Amino acid sequence: MTSDRSQAYGRVMQTLRDVGPAKLSPAEQERVRESADAMFFCEDVGADASARAAVSDITALASALGCGPVAPVA
Repeated sequence: MTSDRSQAYGRVMQTLRDVGPAKLSPAEQERVRESADAMFFCEDVGADASARAAVSDITALASALGCGPVAPVA
């Protein structure tokens, strides 16, 4: 675990506390929390099925919410 990773996890949790209830349903908030937890405690994404599932789920959630660029950013 690195300090950057720890700080990123903290920012995700703080964002969920600050704006999560106003912007995300309880189920969506839980999906973000579960994905962040899986990634935070992961040693190697390639070898960790839970971490890979978390990446897949958060990507699906972002897609369902319409987040992110439509086309790759150059």
